[in-house]
Amino acid sequence: MTWQIFVAFAVPVLGLLGSLLTSNRDPGEYRRLKHAAEALSNVPTESAAFDALDKLVAVQAEGLRGRETARLARNLNVFNLVFAIILGAAGALTAFWLWNWSASVWGTPIAWLVTPVCVVLAVVVALLVGAGFSTIFKPPAPKKSRTLPSSP
Repeated sequence: MTWQIFVAFAVPVLGLLGSLLTSNRDPGEYRRLKHAAEALSNVPTESAAFDALDKLVAVQAEGLRGRETARLARNLNVFNLVFAIILGAAGALTAFWLWNWSASVWGTPIAWLVTPVCVVLAVVVALLVGAGFSTIFKPPAPKKSRTLPSSP
């Protein structure tokens, strides 16, 4: 029974360690911009490649600026975060209880009913928690467009 507790904690702990180890990585967009800027500095200024790389660096820099600006402007949706955490904990406890019940009745006809129910419940709860965590940030409010005054 003790190994089940270790297995239950292994996935979140390994996920946390993985995110901590990759937290200092540069985003791919930034790496591509850095490589393009490096290539731009190695090309003669009067060549056609210089103009093409200059435009590429400008477009990539603008894309990176827009992405980072949007990322800094987002707000945390506390309700969705708390709901996802509570749903995840309740779902994990329910799935664990059902799985233990399934193991205790293993070899009996009721196990044929309990085991699929446990698996389906665990998958549904995992999908709901994933959806909840994907919405923990409020989308940015749409920009108000200016309307031109109508002509008489």
